[in-house]
Amino acid sequence: MFPSVAICFFGGKFIIPESGINIFNIVNLKKGAAPISFGQVPNQSGVYKLGGSGKIKFTKFFTSEINIPIFEVHTNGRFLVDAPVNFESDLTFAKIKVQAIKFDNTGGTPLIGIKGALSVDVPLLSLSAADISFKNSGGGVSVSVGKIKASLDVPVLKTEIEVAMNDKGFEGGGKLGIPGTTIDAAIKFHYKKVNSGIDFGASFDANVSIPIGFVTIEGVGGGFRYNTATKDFMVDINGALSIANLGTAIKLDPIGLTVRSGPIFEGYGTVVIGTALNVAQARMKLDFPEATFSIAIDAQIEPIKGLAKAKIQGDLIISLKNDDRFAFLGCSMEANLLGLIKSNGEFALGVGVKNPSTRGDRVSHYFQNVDTRYVKDVFSGIYVNTYSKMGIPKDKPLEFKVLIASLKFWYSTEASAKLIFNFAENSYLIGVAGNMGGGFEACLLFCVGINYQAGFEFMGGRNDADGWFFSGKAHGRIECRLGGCNPSCNDVDFGVLCGMGVKLCAGGGAKITFKEKAAKKLDLSFYVDL
Repeated sequence: MFPSVAICFFGGKFIIPESGINIFNIVNLKKGAAPISFGQVPNQSGVYKLGGSGKIKFTKFFTSEINIPIFEVHTNGRFLVDAPVNFESDLTFAKIKVQAIKFDNTGGTPLIGIKGALSVDVPLLSLSAADISFKNSGGGVSVSVGKIKASLDVPVLKTEIEVAMNDKGFEGGGKLGIPGTTIDAAIKFHYKKVNSGIDFGASFDANVSIPIGFVTIEGVGGGFRYNTATKDFMVDINGALSIANLGTAIKLDPIGLTVRSGPIFEGYGTVVIGTALNVAQARMKLDFPEATFSIAIDAQIEPIKGLAKAKIQGDLIISLKNDDRFAFLGCSMEANLLGLIKSNGEFALGVGVKNPSTRGDRVSHYFQNVDTRYVKDVFSGIYVNTYSKMGIPKDKPLEFKVLIASLKFWYSTEASAKLIFNFAENSYLIGVAGNMGGGFEACLLFCVGINYQAGFEFMGGRNDADGWFFSGKAHGRIECRLGGCNPSCNDVDFGVLCGMGVKLCAGGGAKITFKEKAAKKLDLSFYVDL
């Protein structure tokens, strides 16, 4: 059962090697304070014993040595030990008051068992006795631990928790109740060793409804977490809030508040319509270490998938950090209806916002389409940008076919407006623009078609490159086609399959520009395009 033990006999003295005596291939027994003795086991012919005191130290869980006052190794394979009881030893993450130590090689698999009462440096947490077994497993050492009962010593709470122990700590779950109420919550718990400290916490989920006036709080849950090394903590309370008599028609699910070390306060909520339509998510954060306060709203609505959807984002940010003091309010929207109407817009109001288009946080979202001639390093002012498009474009016309007859038509408009007042960089812009177009094509033996386009753009303001400026332009164009072939503008074409085709085109426009810093301050031009 044991490998050979090297024992030196010289001058009546026995010594244990520095590496110790291997016990069950689980742990090495090293010499203790009492001398080693050798002799025959009484009433057992031919069986000899080596006895004395020693120390053992496990490679897992236990960090301190365990003294063995008396042990005997018999040549028939038996190992006897008189182990101390009711002494305290250190685990890597807790303390254990050892109640019994067992060395057993009679069950086919040698083992060393330790049973004791566990305690941790958290006054609210109580643990039952642990039964730890070390076994030889294929040349290595396996460790098994029986289930451990745990409880939180809080007078108003009743807890039933069962945890498992591993080499880092405890983890498990159970139930949490409040006597005299219907609250019977599921609870999860952890207590584990981290660098230079302990990370412990719990979370719970109570399937109860609490009516408060005309609102009802459902699914109350939450938890806490604390790290003794970094002193970081987190407390969270969450649930769902519904309006009385509306059921699941509209509610906030989830809604909650989290407090973290710092302190940092975070509130959150999601508006839900029906059973699955998440309308909006809102988050609030008050961060004292970073000296910032923010409210963020995100809404994405798609009542009928593929037909209509809208996306809305809003932010309020106040920062009092020494290197980044600013205030900002922003709102953006994107909408799409059947692909026929598309629109988007951004609104931003800010004071002292640094690098707004490149700073990389939620602020940059509102400046993704900004003209960087007017917003560069610092933004203090107002910014508005809108764009909308409606209709059926020419490359995707509405088409009807009946035998050899066909009809196509299209019509679309688009418009945009911009407003930038950036007082920090003395840059300003006001601009509007619009385009429209449409036409049709009808074919029966030969084709007749018309296509037209028109547009305008007016802009004015100031930037560093141009100074004060103003520009305006308008343009228009019409194309008429007759016949089976499709020639170039103002041309006639013949073909074996298409027969003949004629296309007439005409267009023109005008442009006026004034720039304070240009060599030619005022420029007026016209053009005709045939």
